[in-house]
Amino acid sequence: MTNRGTPFSNVDAAWLQMEDPTNLMMMTGVIILDEPIDFERLKHVIAARLLAFGRFTQRVVPNHLPLRNPRWEPDPVFDLGAHLHHVALPPPADDETLQAFISDLMSTALDFSKLLWSKYP
Repeated sequence: MTNRGTPFSNVDAAWLQMEDPTNLMMMTGVIILDEPIDFERLKHVIAARLLAFGRFTQRVVPNHLPLRNPRWEPDPVFDLGAHLHHVALPPPADDETLQAFISDLMSTALDFSKLLWSKYP
């Protein structure tokens, strides 16, 4: 990879261009565990497994040339702690409360000035 980053594929560029306030183009996953997990251990596992894929430490950089795809570029100030959040649900902290919380997250547009795999807070 050069210092100018990696250009988006045509499919990735099309996906990005479909994003608008009425058509949020994101994927959301929820993991429900039987028992609490130590947050520091979770961070360690994510660092070891997810960050092995460089894309998770890269940001989107628009291309200012006409008809050119944006590119992926390493985030020079990447901090895993800025992407993982330990959140306590308000009472009664049941399935309905969790669904409302996730719904709020999913209905918020991505901030393209940041990495695209975390939106909260």
